[in-house]
Amino acid sequence: MLKVPADEAPRHSGSGTNGSEIVEYQRPPDGTLQLLPGRLEVERGPGVGQEIRFVRVPGSPAEITFGRSEGPEFRHVQLHSPTVSRQHARLRFDGTGWSVRNESSTNPTTVNGHTLSSEIEEVPLSDGDLIEIGEITFRFRHEGSADRLPFRSSWHTDQGRRPTNQDAVVVRTLPGGRELAAVCDGMGSHHAGGVASHRALEGLVKALSEGVELEEAVQRSNASVLAAAEEEEDRDGMGTTLVALLRDGDHYDIANVGDSRAYRIGSDGIQQLTRDHSFMAEAVQDGRMSMEEAARSPWRNAVTRNLGAGRELEVDLFRGFDATQDHVVLLCTDGVHGVLSEDQIEEVFRNSADIRDLARALSEEALMKGGEDNVAVAAMTFGASPGVRPAQSGAPGDRPSSNDRG
Repeated sequence: MLKVPADEAPRHSGSGTNGSEIVEYQRPPDGTLQLLPGRLEVERGPGVGQEIRFVRVPGSPAEITFGRSEGPEFRHVQLHSPTVSRQHARLRFDGTGWSVRNESSTNPTTVNGHTLSSEIEEVPLSDGDLIEIGEITFRFRHEGSADRLPFRSSWHTDQGRRPTNQDAVVVRTLPGGRELAAVCDGMGSHHAGGVASHRALEGLVKALSEGVELEEAVQRSNASVLAAAEEEEDRDGMGTTLVALLRDGDHYDIANVGDSRAYRIGSDGIQQLTRDHSFMAEAVQDGRMSMEEAARSPWRNAVTRNLGAGRELEVDLFRGFDATQDHVVLLCTDGVHGVLSEDQIEEVFRNSADIRDLARALSEEALMKGGEDNVAVAAMTFGASPGVRPAQSGAPGDRPSSNDRG
């Protein structure tokens, strides 16, 4: 929760503030919510210079509300001011653009100096518009088009039937325009697995934001997990899988450590792009066991590589995928691919009306089919038609470690 005291920011001249107002809202944490295109910048008044991002909460309206009362988590700006109504205004996103509505019968909302009455249904917003609510002036920003990542991706994670969620996921545009999608499946006692997965993603994002290449970023991510393990005694032995996609212009690379997976889905069907680093996969591949025998082994849920296992980390790197062909890439933890077959994953994809809801649909399908593990999914579209529905897009021996994972 961010709270900005009014006396730390310049005042809007003539506002009549009493020095006690604050702007209060919750920043969406990485790996939990899908950002929407658009943002607000506090132009004048308390909190000047702060940025408020819009989020997409699957199953809920794509909107952000304003008022003196409390509102929906991650989708409400609370303004503590006598000139702001309990429910004051609402911004709504219809899939292509944003509009604003004044919901107060006593206190106005203005857009570019024009007062909106409560009788006006909605007013469309354009990039750069100024919205004034009480003592605060926001500048609305929406430079995007259907080519931007929020229109071409989705991500979702759920704790399933476990007491905590040790999975983590992130999808974001990095400085310089590179695009990242990654999922992690943490392992360790109590909450240590969740710490490992989130620290891994934080380290990955930080390294990539500094301009390093994907393999080096994964190595730095591993160092972040090891450093976190040293902070508290009960984190000893914690670790996480990681599968990450990094797009740079017309191509992308994928890095993998552990048994989280990347799939490609196009007109030619579904294809697993990564190789599992697990006891089961390697025992079957080496001919030591049949699939049925490996599935009965007490080591069946063990991984043979993970971040946090040591300073030396072997990373599988798959380079040079064509980002100009029409297809979708899914990244998921074993809470999904351990429950759903490739055919079932593809069926959910073909039946999804919007790429922005695909990750949640896959997570829910895995849990509905009896999955008990944490789930995490990231999906990203590629090709010439990013705005169309997915069904229309298409294109021609380490020692096992224990797998106490969420």
